[in-house]
Amino acid sequence: MSTPCSINNCIASTQRTGDETCRTSASRNSSGAVVARASTFVTTGVAGSLKLKPSRSAASLSCAGLISAQWNGALTFNLITRFATPLNNYGVSQYTRHRYADAARSFGEAWRIWRAAYGAEHSDTRAALTGYGASLLEGGDFAAAEPLLLQAYEMSQRLDPPRKRESPTNTLALLYERTRRLDQAERLLRANVSLQAGANSGDVRRYPWTTTLLGRVLRERGDLVGAREQLERCLTAFDTDDFPDGPRTATCLVQLALVREAQHEATEQVRPLLERALAAQEAKLGRDDAETAATRTLLARVPVER
Repeated sequence: MSTPCSINNCIASTQRTGDETCRTSASRNSSGAVVARASTFVTTGVAGSLKLKPSRSAASLSCAGLISAQWNGALTFNLITRFATPLNNYGVSQYTRHRYADAARSFGEAWRIWRAAYGAEHSDTRAALTGYGASLLEGGDFAAAEPLLLQAYEMSQRLDPPRKRESPTNTLALLYERTRRLDQAERLLRANVSLQAGANSGDVRRYPWTTTLLGRVLRERGDLVGAREQLERCLTAFDTDDFPDGPRTATCLVQLALVREAQHEATEQVRPLLERALAAQEAKLGRDDAETAATRTLLARVPVER
């Protein structure tokens, strides 16, 4: 099922271009993994709810070719940097539409422009870097994604306060999960849960996505007891949210259903979780989404109690 990207964190901190702005509204689901999707992310969910304001002109979103041509000196330095924000926001837009190749191109251009303008450690540069790596990850180019996500993770560990380290860590853990390095994924996620617990006074409502990912990795490693403990904790956290049944809640529900099924629990302990997950995915992702279809398939194999 999938998991995330922390696409929320790819929104530029410096909105320098007037109308070219981007806002997020994500309740407590703000710590994604860029985010990453659950079913393709192995059960993730879209990274929060993104709201993009259209740029003032289509040309400002027209992407790589224009920027590359103008980078050679036709525009002033300050004017060139103004293209990075709409490119970054276009990357967010394409990522949430699962158009990962387009997202990677846009994030990559924004990253290169901001890196040249502000340096590698600026917050906008690092946000675009994370989006670039996550888009490559979701597109299946693990070899290209890994050095970018490692770089984003290492800089976050050095430069960010604990709460802001959550998303880069989760995204790198997702890469390890996708490439079946489950021991490395578990170590990263356990460290992240511990870090976020300390930063948030143990309030799991502030980091339910990290807990969900840890639960999923533990299930994949065969630790059903540990997985169930993590997933039940995060489901309780999701249930206290103002908008509880989003894609990430669905990921948690599906993973908990799989754990209960593996523990040979009765159908009435499994099927309601999948039914709730499917309803959330159909409402938020659509009936034709890959995650929705995967949950529908799981539900079809669970008998109806009579």
